[in-house]
Amino acid sequence: MSKTSKFAAAFGFAPVAEDPKEDDKDKKEAGKKSKPARMEGESDDDYAKRCEEEEKKEAAGAKAEGDDKKKDDDAKAAARAEGVTAERERWAAVLSAPEAAGRGITACTLLETTDMNAQAICATLKTVPEHKAEAHGLAARMAAAAAAAPAPSAGGGEAPKPGSAAANAAAIVAATAKARGEKIPA
Repeated sequence: MSKTSKFAAAFGFAPVAEDPKEDDKDKKEAGKKSKPARMEGESDDDYAKRCEEEEKKEAAGAKAEGDDKKKDDDAKAAARAEGVTAERERWAAVLSAPEAAGRGITACTLLETTDMNAQAICATLKTVPEHKAEAHGLAARMAAAAAAAPAPSAGGGEAPKPGSAAANAAAIVAATAKARGEKIPA
């Protein structure tokens, strides 16, 4: 119990918090089953037998409830396994169909986002044009860059345009060679 609740309770702003020890006792007592009331003129032995019989009945009822719950859980697990198997078969049927060749992205999208059966998806795939095969990765980018770059020429070709990067590089090489006293490359 916090100090604030004691203070508020003292001035009537909050109810007085109950003793936590009392709460624990109530919880323990609530968990226990109460014994049946003793009948008038009933002997101790008869009362004890009647209490045992009622405990057995309660235990049998609890066991039956537990068995029902286990059966329900088993049925749910079996249904889930059946559903998983059916979904895997659906995916396999669509992705192995000739209609899915070249349309893999569309096939996977239809499988993920719809509840259509395999035959319906295959029929839909027939109406979709095949995807263009695009090269991805470093090799594709290198090939594209090589095709765009001019081929190097040995000993000739056109002179670079003044002010271009190639012209500036040639000027730097020539100046460096002249400063060293080397022969200037042509």
